[in-house]
Amino acid sequence: MRFQNKVAIVTGATREAGITIARRFAAEGAAVACLGRTEKRGEAAAKSIRDAGGRAIFIRTDVSREDSVRAAVAGTLDAFGRIDIVVNHAAAQDVLRDTGESRVTEEPTAVFDSILKVNLYGVFWMAKYALPAMIRNGAGVFLSVSSVNSVRVPPSMPAYVASKAGLEGLTRQIANDYGAERIRANAIGLGSLYHEMSAAILDDPRQSGPRKQASMVADPATPDELAGLLMFLASDEAATSPGQ
Repeated sequence: MRFQNKVAIVTGATREAGITIARRFAAEGAAVACLGRTEKRGEAAAKSIRDAGGRAIFIRTDVSREDSVRAAVAGTLDAFGRIDIVVNHAAAQDVLRDTGESRVTEEPTAVFDSILKVNLYGVFWMAKYALPAMIRNGAGVFLSVSSVNSVRVPPSMPAYVASKAGLEGLTRQIANDYGAERIRANAIGLGSLYHEMSAAILDDPRQSGPRKQASMVADPATPDELAGLLMFLASDEAATSPGQ
């Protein structure tokens, strides 16, 4: 019960990996705000946590909109009174398909903008509105799921690559600016993750192009493995000193 009396926000908690992360936090004592766009799946995820004896709510949230993120943070505070941990797991998923992006000269501005709104602006807005609650608590943990593609660049994914590189820079900035206030910020440079949306690519022997290879590792992580790493980073075990 590493997170007893803690409150965690998990974005993208209407997909397999996000739901797994939310359930793991709840199983270790945290109250969890499950954020996502798909109401039916999100409500079911929150209910499954409550049915198992945990505390959880679902807040329908579009992280590509500042007002939606602000409202989700306010809703979490209304429900649980505090925020201790944020996990930014939501990500633009169209890039999992080869039709998702193009080279810069062919990339529609609307596509570039939409991916940055989810992958980078969504994290910025979450920090903007959730960090003050953590500062009031005297400590907090701000975690994001990034990608090896921030440095290991695949062909024709300019927005995805830019968003993940920006996410990692933003994470370092948060760690630098708020470390003295006992806020820890980390981003996980994930290789490939095996889940419901990536399975079609990872299991398809015909999908062997350079885009797939740029993000592949020998053994793709599972949602449970990703959740386990996030549990460690959010816990006092990862602090530089007890309670930090």
